[in-house]
Amino acid sequence: MPVDQATLACCRQYILNNDRHARVKRELWSNESGTYLGLQDYILCLKAQGISLEEAAANRQANAALSLHAPTFSTNSFEFSGTHSVLTDSKAGITVLAFANVRNDLLAFANAEGDLFLAQLHPDSTSTVTQAERMHRRPIASLDWSLDNTQLLSGGEDGLVIWDACTATAMRTINHACHSHVCCSRFYTPHCALALVGTSSGALEVMNCSSGTVDQSYKVPAPFRHSIQITAVECSLQHVFAGDSEGTLHMYNAELAPKGQLHRLVWLTKIRTAANKQGSPVIAVQHVPFCGATDSPMLLVTTRDSTISIVALYQHNRMSMHTRCVVPPMARNLRASVCPLSVIQDLPRVVMGSEDASVYIYNFSGAPQGNSSSVKNATGLLKGGLLLGNAVSAAAAVNAPLVMKALKGHRSPVGDVCWAFDESRLASGDLDGIVHVWERSII
Repeated sequence: MPVDQATLACCRQYILNNDRHARVKRELWSNESGTYLGLQDYILCLKAQGISLEEAAANRQANAALSLHAPTFSTNSFEFSGTHSVLTDSKAGITVLAFANVRNDLLAFANAEGDLFLAQLHPDSTSTVTQAERMHRRPIASLDWSLDNTQLLSGGEDGLVIWDACTATAMRTINHACHSHVCCSRFYTPHCALALVGTSSGALEVMNCSSGTVDQSYKVPAPFRHSIQITAVECSLQHVFAGDSEGTLHMYNAELAPKGQLHRLVWLTKIRTAANKQGSPVIAVQHVPFCGATDSPMLLVTTRDSTISIVALYQHNRMSMHTRCVVPPMARNLRASVCPLSVIQDLPRVVMGSEDASVYIYNFSGAPQGNSSSVKNATGLLKGGLLLGNAVSAAAAVNAPLVMKALKGHRSPVGDVCWAFDESRLASGDLDGIVHVWERSII
């Protein structure tokens, strides 16, 4: 006799709850590990914490139940209830901020004098800031958390430092070669023992964080110029992306060895993101695993000529320019960041600091594609990040994004911004060294 779907679902749930082998497979899938080694490492980690596999499964079910009652935020309107904290510990301008992975209560930020700070944000609107011992003598240009948030990688012109995030102490200092300096850096996501480093000599390097040595080095294809630099680097599970000082974005395929280690990077293709013909450095590249508007992964690319580009990643290693917009002119490197929850159904909302001491959240959905000459002239239609009343229609024709929200509170240009993973908090830092942590309104 036929069996309805509800009965089949109950049977499957009963098997998962009572059969140990099925439970092991469930835990293997939940941890996104497709090999026996992945499961073995997970079980060893549980044993080290004194947790059995059954207890871990019960905790996951409890967390899933709690998530049903988690606060939610609107992706169509960005309302803020105020500031959670105003951090005044830095005595120099903020250069970079980074929330920890899947956490909204742990924030790292650095300044132009090479100082690193870790801020623990408490539920009662208080915070505890720890200043690490100064290991950099130049401005810190990049910060990146390891996947488990136990380590932090900071990079500047004078080299790299790997930090113990629990104690804010330096674990290893890696000085770069004297003939070039570090322009950008980040952990290689599939293997945090490796770091991707872009240099002023135009090399994309794969560095071993344990030994401090360069395992691999690649030169990006470029015209016959000696001054090209790798100014931004990003990665996904399969690819590595490098932006150069000419405004070009390069894509590499990450080939893995049989045991899962990175074997080599193979150059695949490139796309030009700068609007002007003279070239403008790529400031930042952010990878988003899925975007509803492109129905594919995407990259948010910021260039020094005040252009923000959305690049769609399609099958067969193809990059395509989806949208290109222009924001008010910048006098320094201002990185744009994707609002994490906005990409599910539409083009991403983008948050960015500005020279007028404001934080702007832009809507790219209404920005049509235009030619490069109109993009270069678009900045004349913008004043202080807000559209002039008589130029709305003309601004749309030249890809000027609409401003959804403007946050006022800083007294100097805002150098960097970053979201927490759930959009519950937004951090922004200015040239006076002040960090504002904005709290979203719950709907």
